[in-house]
Amino acid sequence: MKILFINAILFTPDNNIIPQVKSIKDTMAYNFALGFLENDHDITLYAAKEYQPVEPETYAFNVIFDNTKFKSVFKPTVLPYLAGLKAFLKMNHSDFDLIVCSEVFSLASLTLALYVPASKIILWHELALHQKKFYEIPSRFWYNIIARLLMRKCLVIPRSKKAGTFISQYMPLVSNIPVEHGINVSNFVYKAEKKNQFIVVAQLTVRKNIGSIISKFDRFIKKYHLDYQLLIVGRGALQETLQIQIDSLRLNENVHLLGFKNHEELSSFFGDSRALLIDTKQDNNMVSIPESIACGTPVLTNLVPTNASWVQDNGVGLAKNWNEDDLYEMASNNFYIHKCATVRNELSNRFLADKMIKIWKEMEV
Repeated sequence: MKILFINAILFTPDNNIIPQVKSIKDTMAYNFALGFLENDHDITLYAAKEYQPVEPETYAFNVIFDNTKFKSVFKPTVLPYLAGLKAFLKMNHSDFDLIVCSEVFSLASLTLALYVPASKIILWHELALHQKKFYEIPSRFWYNIIARLLMRKCLVIPRSKKAGTFISQYMPLVSNIPVEHGINVSNFVYKAEKKNQFIVVAQLTVRKNIGSIISKFDRFIKKYHLDYQLLIVGRGALQETLQIQIDSLRLNENVHLLGFKNHEELSSFFGDSRALLIDTKQDNNMVSIPESIACGTPVLTNLVPTNASWVQDNGVGLAKNWNEDDLYEMASNNFYIHKCATVRNELSNRFLADKMIKIWKEMEV
């Protein structure tokens, strides 16, 4: 099959600032597209030019970076307007058997619904609540008016149960089988033997609530008198603030801010850790969750991420409002580690790309 995958925003900007990167090969979109390629499909990835790497890069498939316009209204960090997408679709849509586009609330998805037969379309939906911008008014207008009237014939495949429940209020053709973010499992090596350490993988921002994790870790090692390490992988504006917290708690020998790491480095840190820790204030599907599980490292998360229920349902960790006692549970129990091995294949980009196509073929659109 010949497939077009439209994913305008390739990675999450920090405070509406798109970081300059040398590669997009660590992004969810690139690796999900790679899953289609590995299943012998002809895949094209279509993204906003703001996310193009600063250095030339060779890809395993066709990647198109489109200019955006009307940026003061349609910010490339939130709701990009892809300048050439309409003309590209009108000229080339007949060449594609299937077109997958991220999100129902997306100008790209609306363009797709207007100019391409619905039988060729999958809207891969992640959001599980209304966006808070302008008191949720744009979000509610989009789902209640635009989506209901202009996109209702399109098949929606949610990325989580929460996303499916949300979007089913507005769209009639929603799969009851979610398709999560796939990862390139060859980049993440399974390891059963662990060190006495936990890991956090997140931007150093207020939203990620890493200060709370450090506080819980502090209570854990003091209550249970254990010599454990906490590795924090990521970069962001709060690095200095977090370092001050670490210093004040006298955790310099136990908590380490490691900065950004690529997939190869991250795999090693994941594989050595007893658990991935998440206490975020706001998130959708977190790609660090399947990456960690693929390395045999279970997840201890609060209930905020939309794929938190997947963790609980598959026994690969705990999803709850956790505390230092739950850290002790993760440190003491190998059950979750062994369980990770049984679901590893289901996390692969290849498995989930095939799952998406099977759902599309079985649904009557």
